[in-house]
Amino acid sequence: MEDLYNLDTTLAGLIAYYLKAFREVVSLSGATPGCFVNEYGDSGWDEWSATIDKMTYAFSEYAIHSNNWEHPLKDLPQEEQDKIKEGMHLFIKYFDKLNY
Repeated sequence: MEDLYNLDTTLAGLIAYYLKAFREVVSLSGATPGCFVNEYGDSGWDEWSATIDKMTYAFSEYAIHSNNWEHPLKDLPQEEQDKIKEGMHLFIKYFDKLNY
């Protein structure tokens, strides 16, 4: 039942785990969304992998530090909170690109 009580933490851990696995698999093929190729050209894969890393970091850190249900990240420095928020926003933005 604790998994449901802290569903945000549970999901963050699962998302981080699967993003890490996804990154490992797509790195074998170099699969890169077209929008990254169009915007960054030959650096598309590097930008895409950095984006996946930011998303993974965000959810991993959230899972570790979400110990306050009202303000899950309040004990972290603002810079760290901003990095986590950035990664989560990237996850939303590129959710439909998480395939290969």
